[in-house]
Amino acid sequence: MNDIADAPARQATLSDQVALINPDDVAARIASSSTRFAIQASTIEIIAMARRIEQLRPIVDRTYDMLAFADLVQAQRDRDVRAVMRRELSNKVAVIGASLEAIGYGQPTSTQEEPING
Repeated sequence: MNDIADAPARQATLSDQVALINPDDVAARIASSSTRFAIQASTIEIIAMARRIEQLRPIVDRTYDMLAFADLVQAQRDRDVRAVMRRELSNKVAVIGASLEAIGYGQPTSTQEEPING
């Protein structure tokens, strides 16, 4: 077989394999089992965790920006200016929430508690 011609097919297979991995589960297993699972982690699992870090970095940066902006809103004394800033803050919160949902966070899981009605 021609290695160059087969490369895209292998790459798609790698991407498919990585997509099947839950990087949060892999990280939790590594963190809870000392070095044993870290040594046994597959290349696919490591790639999945690396991609998750790449996905989270811009969200973390936006979150930091949002928190700093929230401090500015809190310090603003002019009520009209503060109202405009609050709308901008709400937009920042919505963008961060949508970004987290886009990579799978915020989805209900069976381990989350049901809301208390009352």
